[in-house]
Amino acid sequence: MWIHGLSEDHTSIFINKEQSEKPKNSGQLSQEAIDRAFQNQQRRSKLAYKYQDVIITVLSGKNTGRAGVVLVTAPSGHKVEVSSLERTLIDITVRPGYSGGVSSVLQAFRLAQNRVSVDELLALLRRFDYTYPYHQSIGFYLKRAGYAEANQVLARADGVKFDFHLCHGLKNPAFDPDWRVFFPRTLK
Repeated sequence: MWIHGLSEDHTSIFINKEQSEKPKNSGQLSQEAIDRAFQNQQRRSKLAYKYQDVIITVLSGKNTGRAGVVLVTAPSGHKVEVSSLERTLIDITVRPGYSGGVSSVLQAFRLAQNRVSVDELLALLRRFDYTYPYHQSIGFYLKRAGYAEANQVLARADGVKFDFHLCHGLKNPAFDPDWRVFFPRTLK
């Protein structure tokens, strides 16, 4: 997020080690399964290390064949591989706890608005083939961040079939009926 100018936090570094490829989930998604999966807090990696003032966390991420990984020049001048802007927005949508929470994710969408390709973001999301309807969360963020209606329509192309949760462990959430997403009442 910091390298893409989406956050001022440069003290948290996340390294993704992709898991081995898994067979596609053949089960049918249900509202009960979604609600059960999101009722508790997000799981956190136990592989966190401190170096000087920086926390480095190793994540075990979905196997994507390194899709959306790009080579950029860091502020230090070094060439580093990072997730693209579009991939970063997907990653923080899927696991908002690592980015500072849903308020930070919404702010990231606002800051990325004139630089992100929503077409590319949604193409990557489809390629990742998540079980859960994260396109609804992305649509919610696009709406809340003031993106053009045309971008929101792109996110809606996959349908809005379930009530979804913007993050894990929500207590007494608000509900967006357009995207059928539960979100914290404190979200501005």
